[in-house]
Amino acid sequence: MSLLPESTILPLTVAAAHLEACAAELDRAPETHLGEIVAVLKHLVAGQRHLSGALTGLAERVGKARFGALAAMPSAEMAAFIAANAGESTRL
Repeated sequence: MSLLPESTILPLTVAAAHLEACAAELDRAPETHLGEIVAVLKHLVAGQRHLSGALTGLAERVGKARFGALAAMPSAEMAAFIAANAGESTRL
């Protein structure tokens, strides 16, 4: 097993949109039998671990960008941008 990360096939925005759509589908899923629930839970736990790593990586990238383009954006505008893209109201 290689220690290097596998290459990304999909653009990150496509992968994130797909993840959102899949999560919405799971949220609407009808009742199912125990065997399928166990399999789903295994996938969800593994997915949650990957999400944790992805969010950590994104936070590190944003932190490193404090000297780049994101640093030039005023704090209030950055907060509004993040809130708007997260579907939440802006509270400063």
